[in-house]
Amino acid sequence: MRFIFAVVIVASVAVAGCAGQAAKGQVGSGNAISIASPAKDRTFRVQKITPTNKAVGRDAIIASIQSSLREDMLQDATLVYNGQVGAFEAKWKWALALNYNVIAVSFPLVIEESDTEYKVTLQCPKTMWSDIQDFSITGIPKWNNEKIGTSVSNACASTAVLVPYTEEFKGEINTAFNDVSVFSNYKRKLSPVPATVWHAYRDELKVTSLDIEKSQQFLVPSPRGNVIASVVVFPYRNGSKVVYAFGYRYFVKGDGTTTYSQAEVDGIKKMMADTAND
Repeated sequence: MRFIFAVVIVASVAVAGCAGQAAKGQVGSGNAISIASPAKDRTFRVQKITPTNKAVGRDAIIASIQSSLREDMLQDATLVYNGQVGAFEAKWKWALALNYNVIAVSFPLVIEESDTEYKVTLQCPKTMWSDIQDFSITGIPKWNNEKIGTSVSNACASTAVLVPYTEEFKGEINTAFNDVSVFSNYKRKLSPVPATVWHAYRDELKVTSLDIEKSQQFLVPSPRGNVIASVVVFPYRNGSKVVYAFGYRYFVKGDGTTTYSQAEVDGIKKMMADTAND
């Protein structure tokens, strides 16, 4: 199955002395300007199902590529999404100018689909279109076609596919120790989450009623950075019970792999149990 999308970035450049002139540049019209050093086309392979059994959709892949292009282009341009044409538009401009001459460039995106993966090809542009051949403005940092072409090529060359997912894990731990001692273990061995983060996080991932006195969010260290865990401790039979939950964030990558690590997840669970029984 083969799908073709066009991601269009429109670069508008202010030129002094052109007030009243309508911007005509668009993809395929005006003067064709060759990009001196075009990047090679990019090919990505993306799993269709994540390790936690989540489906990866084409829209998520497109959004990731567009986000990556936007991030790389923003160093030199402002960029907004134009829903009417389904494209991001980047603009280079100077505040004192009254109108813009447009340079336009497109990034065709081809998506082919098999049973297990997507093959995604981002075609890096070799040509720009403009209603002028070249431009520069005296007295301010110079922009010219070569520099814009370099920016476009660099953005395409560094584009990455990183589709984010979060899997929620919950667990219970029964311990022979009383709730005061167990909760003290968590406060001693882990770092409490600041109140500003805690209030936002408790609405996102609850383990039980947070009216319980011994409840807190903690930062749990893991190889790829801290994970926020919600912990509740309360009396249970002759000891206490710990109920915990945490969100594990990982990425589906454009090389056919993901950053998900079951060993890392198991390590977080083990730390929760070891802390309760310390």
